[in-house]
Amino acid sequence: MGEKLGAEDFGFIFPKGSDLVAPVNAAIEAMRADGTLEALNTKWFLDYKMGE
Repeated sequence: MGEKLGAEDFGFIFPKGSDLVAPVNAAIEAMRADGTLEALNTKWFLDYKMGE
């Protein structure tokens, strides 16, 4: 496995009082809990080979 290139924090911006905040936070937490976020990180930032 390759070395990590770095670390970035990402965020989403919603209008104040948006009804989307809670469901988006829940979806992100669910993906974190079941390993989906780690799998995506590995696929796209550690194992990805451009042009293949």
